[in-house]
Amino acid sequence: MNQLQPILLYCATIWGLYGHREISNIQNRAGGFFLSVPRNASNCAVQGELGWRTCLTQQQIESFRCFVKLYHMSEDRLTNKVFRWSMNRKGSFSFNLVKLGRQWLLYDTLLSPTSGINCKISVIKQRLCRLDEEKWFSELLDDVGKAIGNKLRTYRLFKKDCRPELYVRYIISRHRQSNLSKLRCGILPLNIEIGFYSKPPTPINQRLCPFCDSAESEAHFLVNCAFYHDLNIDEFSFSPDDSNHLKFIMVMNTTEIKVLKLVAYTINDLCYKKKAVTFLIYFTYVLFYICHEHNRPDCILYIFLVNLC
Repeated sequence: MNQLQPILLYCATIWGLYGHREISNIQNRAGGFFLSVPRNASNCAVQGELGWRTCLTQQQIESFRCFVKLYHMSEDRLTNKVFRWSMNRKGSFSFNLVKLGRQWLLYDTLLSPTSGINCKISVIKQRLCRLDEEKWFSELLDDVGKAIGNKLRTYRLFKKDCRPELYVRYIISRHRQSNLSKLRCGILPLNIEIGFYSKPPTPINQRLCPFCDSAESEAHFLVNCAFYHDLNIDEFSFSPDDSNHLKFIMVMNTTEIKVLKLVAYTINDLCYKKKAVTFLIYFTYVLFYICHEHNRPDCILYIFLVNLC
């Protein structure tokens, strides 16, 4: 983000008072590329994993920074005189910033004659970042118009603040980081997610695991499915009374690097096993169909022996 910000926020002091979709799209795509997740990933989840502030918040911080510096400029300078004159001109840069300051309870901070420049900028930055995080959290919990299921259904069980996650700050191979990010963001190709795109969408309680009768959620996939018993997480001392969701939350919120890497390796192995078994089932079905159509029972016996091995 340090390489992207100087380009996105160039001269944001002048034009950055309001949001621009194109700039936000660039930041969202950069975040998705960094996490190695596809475009159907929720922007809210990507922002939460990386702990990035929205472009609009960063733009407005730069605008307020310029306002504060102009306000504390020497009154003898022509720039300061024009600035103070424009504060009463509707639609001007200064007028709009003062209006936003009133809206966000920053009016007294902006026009305080005693506070220094750095103190004002620090207070404004903290306030805008807090508002940005509150907006992010409200979007995380928003279920309006999502009767068939929220893509962030699992993510909000363990994610409570917009701060960068541990695995983002440490070196993990790109492929393993991608699978871990997909699982956390709820876009790993499990039936709980695939059913979201069927037409009509499959009810959540019918999005079952292909290897058992339980719903194939992220928690079921990682800690509970009997089919993956040889790969499930075994480094945690779970209580017998812990639910699948509680176990999943404990795994996702781990703060130990060793365990975090183990989780990434395990998720990668689970995905590989599922792909391999799914391909084998599909391949067997196709061969069985071909042999049945050509009346070759010897080939059917051969397929049975191959799968048995």
